[in-house]
Amino acid sequence: YRDSSGTEVDLVYSLADKVLAVEIKAGETVSSSFFSNLRKFRKYIPEQLAGEILVHGSDSEAVRDRVRVTGPVGFVQTLAGLEQEVLG
Repeated sequence: YRDSSGTEVDLVYSLADKVLAVEIKAGETVSSSFFSNLRKFRKYIPEQLAGEILVHGSDSEAVRDRVRVTGPVGFVQTLAGLEQEVLG
């Protein structure tokens, strides 16, 4: 997703009438700047947004500012967990 002002989210994953936003960064150390586009996107569709995932270059897992932070290995499991929450 990219809007006219340059806000970009790497993946918007559709789940029924909801969406998950995914941002992918190569850095191993999570920086607060990694969340900026997710925060902007969150404002566009707050009722439809079911969750947000930040995938970064490490295996560490956390939740930060409502965003699930994971590495490439944990991404599939994190996505499956959010799908289960949304779809029941």
